[in-house]
Amino acid sequence: MRVVLVTVTVLAVLAGSWLMNQRQTEEAEAGEISQVEVAGAAPAPQIGEAAPDFTAVGIDGEEVRLSEIEGETWIVFMATWCAQCRVEAPDVEAAHAEGDGVTVIAVYVGEDADTVDAYAERLGLTFHQIPDADNDIARAYGAGAIPHHFFLDADGIVRDVRFGALGPRQIDEALATTR
Repeated sequence: MRVVLVTVTVLAVLAGSWLMNQRQTEEAEAGEISQVEVAGAAPAPQIGEAAPDFTAVGIDGEEVRLSEIEGETWIVFMATWCAQCRVEAPDVEAAHAEGDGVTVIAVYVGEDADTVDAYAERLGLTFHQIPDADNDIARAYGAGAIPHHFFLDADGIVRDVRFGALGPRQIDEALATTR
């Protein structure tokens, strides 16, 4: 009797976990977002405005200065705990791997380098990974929700802004606005 009770309990926990994961995946695919608290956030740059410049050190130790990037840029604000961010990560990586001259920068709101490094390693992410532990970049971009995407043309002008997890079709549409 005890074995049956333990088995039923384990199955119930596994089923519950699976259902929660399915719900998170469906929310992400529907473009839902997670709210983040960024004290003192500026208004987000709008389409047609220059993106705020920043300099940051990625998890690889390399300095990234937005104003020195040549070509189009895609900045995505995310977090390692964000289910929607996790769902879209393979599609962001795939777009980066295509190498269409677009520089992809992920900014991790409120997270430190060790946390971001472990996450990027686990997911096999090869684009720029920028920890933003003090929320300096998130504050400049008014990032109060994640995932939050800014697509910039070669002159650093915002050409598209999107919220929520993006799939391949939405990524292609947004990237087309930068050219």
